[in-house]
Amino acid sequence: MYKKIILVLCLLAMPANAAQADLTISTVNAYHYSGDKNGFAWFNLTNYVDVEVKNTGSGDAGSFAVRLSVNDDLLGEQAVTLAAGESRILVFNWTPVGKDEQDKGTTITYSLSAEADPYNKVDEADESNNKMTVTETVKYNGYMADEPLHTFSHGILRGGIYFTTGDGIYMGLYKPGDSQTVHYNIDMPSASSVKLARLNVYHTWCKNCDPYPEMKIEITNSTGTYTLMPLVTYNDRPGSFSNFNLPWGNYVFDLTPYITDRGSYTVKVINTGTGRHNFCIAAPGLMVLYEDNSMPLIEYWLAEGADVLMGGRRSDSGSYIANEESINNATFAGGIDLKNVNRAVLGIISPWGGAAWAQGMGSSLYFNDRLIGTDVYQGYNANYEESIGAVKFSIGPNPWQAQVGANLTDVTGYLRTGNNIVGQGDNGDNMMPSNAFLVMTLKAAPTSTPKVISSSVPEAQNVEKTPGFEAILSFAALLAVLILHRHVTKKERM
Repeated sequence: MYKKIILVLCLLAMPANAAQADLTISTVNAYHYSGDKNGFAWFNLTNYVDVEVKNTGSGDAGSFAVRLSVNDDLLGEQAVTLAAGESRILVFNWTPVGKDEQDKGTTITYSLSAEADPYNKVDEADESNNKMTVTETVKYNGYMADEPLHTFSHGILRGGIYFTTGDGIYMGLYKPGDSQTVHYNIDMPSASSVKLARLNVYHTWCKNCDPYPEMKIEITNSTGTYTLMPLVTYNDRPGSFSNFNLPWGNYVFDLTPYITDRGSYTVKVINTGTGRHNFCIAAPGLMVLYEDNSMPLIEYWLAEGADVLMGGRRSDSGSYIANEESINNATFAGGIDLKNVNRAVLGIISPWGGAAWAQGMGSSLYFNDRLIGTDVYQGYNANYEESIGAVKFSIGPNPWQAQVGANLTDVTGYLRTGNNIVGQGDNGDNMMPSNAFLVMTLKAAPTSTPKVISSSVPEAQNVEKTPGFEAILSFAALLAVLILHRHVTKKERM
């Protein structure tokens, strides 16, 4: 009798089937923008990984960890609690590092593994279903700001800067031999002399290129016509993810030996490729730095390059790059005595800037991390003539044809004592920052003269320097001097 009672009590004391949690991972998905979770993750930008964890059991799960690893390296952990039947999406930040495809970078496929309750804190009905592993392919997106402009010249002189596109227009050079002829009228004081002259040929839509456009120019001055190859080339492109993965860039030619005075000059840009090699160019921009002892003393920084941008989360690009990821920078290095500055003028050039394709898209201008203007570019669809301080811009004269965005801004109130930085931001405009100039008018000569920089090749840009160009340039310069001497001698004999 007592044995039966004890057995019944023991049976009553035994628990029925206890409710247990059952944790599973149902989703692991990497993406760059929450509005396009089926899109790619991009190298060198902040991406996101969604990890969805579920409790499919009948019991609640107290606090437990969810771990995410990339190629077996821990990326991060988050703590979570889940009631029976509940699920939650945890978001992890991920910034994979990769190289630009122009620098021989390639896509990389990663293994992403998520695990719920790796420390076995939760008693589960099934401990074998807590992991999920997927593969994610990451690509390089060239629409982000990844090619900072290079300061190629910095110094002090009495004079100014003149930038013009002459009568140039946007034009297709659709087959080898095609050309565009541009006339420039250099408008600077009569007593001035040219210190530096550089022609910027801005290109896009290069098809059948291997891998970039091939071109030369012919410049005609009062002594003759001279053929030149690029001094330095800057190139950029969106990347293999894009249906429009075509090169954009800026080819720079040194015209200093051939532009020595004010007046008229003619430049012909020629497609020198072979086969079906073709590309388009915006109006080529000519920058002239000149000296004139009657003018105020200036300190100048001159930067150039090429950085194709498309921010504004544009869906047609397939990249959804954010505004803050599309800000091209140029740094004007060196210390400044702010008390010795009368005025500071910033000049920027961005081909195809100033004509956004949809409402709400545009551009932003920053100086030393401060927003100083939006949609400031002029010259794409209207003539732009402006002078501020010692800098003059002349874009046009053909409305809607130059396709070069330009702006001059007084930044005196935004200067800092060293390493001033200009940022050209794309909010969906789709432009290519290519030039930036900072020119300060000084009250007096500085006590310490800055080291004059005059270089052609930046240390960090996707550039190519034309082999042997220095020898060609030296020979051409010598030839120009000899011809000029002969021309003068001949006049004296007449």
